[in-house]
Amino acid sequence: MTGTETNAARTALQFADAPSWKDEMPRIVAGLLALQKNGAWQTTTANL
Repeated sequence: MTGTETNAARTALQFADAPSWKDEMPRIVAGLLALQKNGAWQTTTANL
C-alpha cells in the first residue's frame, strides 16, 4: 500500500544521508509535513 505520504517519507529516508540531496531535504520534509491535516495523515495506513 502506497500513497503520497508514504512515497514522500521513503524519499526522505532514502536520501537523508546523501550529500547531493542536502539542499533539497528541508523542502522534502516540509512538503511531507504539509500533507498532514490537523496533525494526522489522511489514511489509517499512513498514520501507522
